[in-house]
Amino acid sequence: MDKITFYAESYGCSSNTFDFQVILGILAEHGFQRVNNICEAELIILNTCVVKKATEDRMLSRIVGLSKTGKPLIISGCLPRIALNKLVKAAPNFAAVLDPYSVERIIEAAFAAAKGSKGLVYFSNGNETPHGKLLRKRVRLNPFIDVIQVAEGCLGCCSYCCTRFARGRLHSYPSTLILKEISRSVKEGVVEIRLSSQDLGAYGLDIGTDLTELLGEVKKVQGEFKVRLGMLNPQHALRMIDGLVEALRHPKFFKFIHIPVESGSDKILSDMRRPYSRADFKKLVEKLRSLVPDVTIATDVIVGFPTETDEDFKDTLSLIQETSPDIVHVSKYHHRPKTHASMTWEELDPRTVAERARVLSEICGNISFKSNLRLVGREVNAYILDVGPKGGLLGRIDNYKKVVLEGGSNMVRLGSNVRLKIVKANPRYLTANLIK
Repeated sequence: MDKITFYAESYGCSSNTFDFQVILGILAEHGFQRVNNICEAELIILNTCVVKKATEDRMLSRIVGLSKTGKPLIISGCLPRIALNKLVKAAPNFAAVLDPYSVERIIEAAFAAAKGSKGLVYFSNGNETPHGKLLRKRVRLNPFIDVIQVAEGCLGCCSYCCTRFARGRLHSYPSTLILKEISRSVKEGVVEIRLSSQDLGAYGLDIGTDLTELLGEVKKVQGEFKVRLGMLNPQHALRMIDGLVEALRHPKFFKFIHIPVESGSDKILSDMRRPYSRADFKKLVEKLRSLVPDVTIATDVIVGFPTETDEDFKDTLSLIQETSPDIVHVSKYHHRPKTHASMTWEELDPRTVAERARVLSEICGNISFKSNLRLVGREVNAYILDVGPKGGLLGRIDNYKKVVLEGGSNMVRLGSNVRLKIVKANPRYLTANLIK
């Protein structure tokens, strides 16, 4: 029997990447063959993200384009749960949709789609536990990097977030399964492990443990690799700051932490239903910087929340200037479906939101540039993980800063750990030469 060919694209967060790798693994196990040219495919799979309105718009536009091919289209990810009506309008003849808890049913959807079925909906009932995903053999997008999901869902009720309606409440995976997957990945040549969930800081709170206990066990895994911690919210980081510091100082972990502050105004944080304060974030940053030398601190900020005044925005600007996060992801607020904010307040004038985003992004870019400039002239270790679009080799140094290897790249193999000298910097990455 000839293999059924499929074309696939994926967008979004690390959890979405994990789900996509599960989908690819299941299809490969059942003899399906992935192709890079849509024209050669019998099926199309699109793994979607809807965390921002701009992302949702891109997803819907892509769905319209893919549906015009006339090939069976299977849509997974968060979009089906969040905006099924828009999806149906964009692709009335879709073959199947799956929510994040149903990715293991991709094989049912694929075989049915190949036989001409249309309009199939594979949604969970909310009572399932997603542990089975972690047991599936995944097809990694990069052989040296593995995304390992440690939990599905979260404990939050943020007033602006629609992702929780797709991902559900917190379901932490047993640490034994997680450790088994890390060990397997390392034995197969993976050198970067990304621990992922919607809120890594909430891990274990539903099963009588916590993240620091898991990280303590991860340290014991044999092999040469480093772990990158996924996003964790400030209230959880505060609760376990000593354990986080201990992990970040350990050689098995990148000195990198992603703590989304979202706003520098306590009033806006309250309206967002974020259970921490401006002072809490400052305290976190100060402690991390004092106890973890060269730590990279990343954060997220939403500008233009419906109740944000000029004074609130100034509070955000001052917090970012006072704490100088190495990386800041700036997002413009837009209403998201089913959220408290969308049902309570009107959006601000988009021109105001755009201007605030411009001002903050410029400040953040300057901070990132200065942060990277401090490393010029430094000798560092780096894992070389990929080939860049222009042919250079890409890697990550110990604090997870991205580095482009400019000199000596023909002497380095992917997956190796090498000694480099940083020679240039810009806001987004470092440039280095190999130390022979």
